[in-house]
Amino acid sequence: MEYQPEEHTENRTVAMGGKIYSLRMAKEMTQEQLAGVLCVSPAAVSKWERNLANPNIEMLCALADFFDCSVDELLGRTTKELERAGKYDKNRIRMAETAEELLLLSEVSRQKGLLSMEEEMKQYARFVCAIAAAVPSNGVFTTRGTIEGYIGWKIAGTNGFGYDPIFYVDDYGCSTAEL
Repeated sequence: MEYQPEEHTENRTVAMGGKIYSLRMAKEMTQEQLAGVLCVSPAAVSKWERNLANPNIEMLCALADFFDCSVDELLGRTTKELERAGKYDKNRIRMAETAEELLLLSEVSRQKGLLSMEEEMKQYARFVCAIAAAVPSNGVFTTRGTIEGYIGWKIAGTNGFGYDPIFYVDDYGCSTAEL
């Protein structure tokens, strides 16, 4: 579906300056401080905030990174507009990310073999166990323990249950089902 702008958006100017101003004020920064972080002059920041000039594309990216927002947010594009343009479809984004991972895996598999992907795409995990015991005469006792590891690609061991045969602990060089 091709993006069709709304009828009344042709003459709309992007009021990016107000957004930059709001984000700067939320960080309790002066124009001089923001200019120093971005390696530009305070006059440039002032012009952006008054909509007298626009930052270039590299500076838009730097501003978005610094303020932890998207370039679309800086430009004033709404989620509705992005969805209409097909740029903010969560399913499309998820499919694109999955496709990138599959391409990486296929390249690793082609170069090194299927089992080498375990090293390339380790899914780090943490097993947490907590126990609480209530003893009528002595109160409640609790303890908690964790094991750091990763989810493996092959089953190893016969002990345990659930994820134990594929939960590998680097410190021991085996799965928790092999401990």
